[in-house]
Amino acid sequence: MTAAEYTDWCIQQNLQRDLDAYSSLDPAVQQDIQAKYRLLHERVKDAGLFDCPYSEYGKETCRYSMLFASFLVALNFEWYMTSACFLGLFWHQNMFTARDAGHGAITHNFTFDTIIGLAVADFCCGLSMG
Repeated sequence: MTAAEYTDWCIQQNLQRDLDAYSSLDPAVQQDIQAKYRLLHERVKDAGLFDCPYSEYGKETCRYSMLFASFLVALNFEWYMTSACFLGLFWHQNMFTARDAGHGAITHNFTFDTIIGLAVADFCCGLSMG
């Protein structure tokens, strides 16, 4: 078998595997899948899973504040490694809020979530959100 024949054989194998693994692109099949996703979306909305529990962000703010305060205390005592660990934990935890904002999951308003994300990611963590 030549290299070209082997390449063609591999491509055919992968095409067949994809045809076996994935749904058909037939419009009837795709409409059925679309209807199922819309039903699932309604179930998720009805269950309230898109509603943001704002009180949880208050708890997160307390956690971030404690980590940042621990960083400052350790830095004041010149415990540089401990201070660095607390600062790293602060950055790591704080980025979850930036992630939520980037996905529009906090207020579900693009403008407000972008402002929150810019404040958290750009100013607190040094990452570009824009």
